[in-house]
Amino acid sequence: GVSGAYWSYDSQSIKMLIGPLPHGAALYDTASVYYSAGYGYWILKGDATAPPCNKRWLSLRFAHDEIEYSSYITNNGSAHTLCCQRFDQQWPQMLFPDIYQTRAVPTHQSHGGLKGDLSLFLALIAFSMSMEDLQQYLSAMCLGGSWQVHGLAHGRK
Repeated sequence: GVSGAYWSYDSQSIKMLIGPLPHGAALYDTASVYYSAGYGYWILKGDATAPPCNKRWLSLRFAHDEIEYSSYITNNGSAHTLCCQRFDQQWPQMLFPDIYQTRAVPTHQSHGGLKGDLSLFLALIAFSMSMEDLQQYLSAMCLGGSWQVHGLAHGRK
């Protein structure tokens, strides 16, 4: 990223990379994400410091999976809010300002999941905490392949 820090995700954990990429590793995806209070997240698929000619900034959207009742984060979906969210879920408040949330309803425990582009998901996690907390806590957000929630103050400004 612009900060010069790269992170490795191996489906079990997140680690900050120091030095060159490990043998066999490759850059997976790059997304530039900007947050504007009142307008939400804006996404450029690629590096905003050297933007691809054929890419433009698009607002965060969702595609709804009507079978699993989950939301897919993307920059080209048709929905403006999560498909559904349960009363017992903390991650919608952690990751998203109110404009992306929907009314919590009692529903089946398997409903209300989040899927999508890994680069966007990691950006949302990064915005969910302050820059000062990011390097300390990002690696604790995925433990044994399970994503965690935190109670830190968000970093959206």
